[in-house]
Amino acid sequence: MYYLILNLLKDDIPFSTYLLITMQEMFEKYWLVLSLSVVFFMVLVSMLIQKYRYMYDKSLLLKIPLFSKMIQSYYFYRLFLSLSIIVKSKYQFQVAISNSKNIVNNLYVQKMMERVLLDIKNGISISESFERSNLFDNLTMKLLNTADNTNNYETILSDITIQYKKQFHKSLKNFSSSIEPMLIFIISLVVLWLILAIMLPIWNLGTVIN
Repeated sequence: MYYLILNLLKDDIPFSTYLLITMQEMFEKYWLVLSLSVVFFMVLVSMLIQKYRYMYDKSLLLKIPLFSKMIQSYYFYRLFLSLSIIVKSKYQFQVAISNSKNIVNNLYVQKMMERVLLDIKNGISISESFERSNLFDNLTMKLLNTADNTNNYETILSDITIQYKKQFHKSLKNFSSSIEPMLIFIISLVVLWLILAIMLPIWNLGTVIN
């Protein structure tokens, strides 16, 4: 019935309907090519990410508005949680860093923590070593400096862990509230396009008949 209406309209088919039909025909004729193209694209992207993993992880951590802040909070929460647990088990701070740096699945953070570990082994204080990495906020640096002065690393690391946990929940909430309107807008546009593509030919049929 619907295709009969389209045949009656002939050249008066709305652009939204024409686009929908074209996409449908392309998918029916070239679905295999399109599927292979998607797979190839995904494999290519994966290979590029692996090849440039350091730059990708650095950009992911530092360059993306809102998302990077959330990722930072999550990674640093896991990092300091691990450090806190190991230090509470009476291991040296160097051992804690060595065992905790790989818990964060980010090559850039891992490299920075390796530099922190090297600085500590070279006699630089823990707070200064962390500050040289340029990864952590001022509050974290102040707390680490307090830990250096009081030698109370267990309590300070627990406080830092709690702080990053709070930051992560706050960042996650802000990210969700920011991305939700955009998703609603995109979905609304798609739904509007589908409605117009389906209903416009039916509405235009009355004009053709008249």
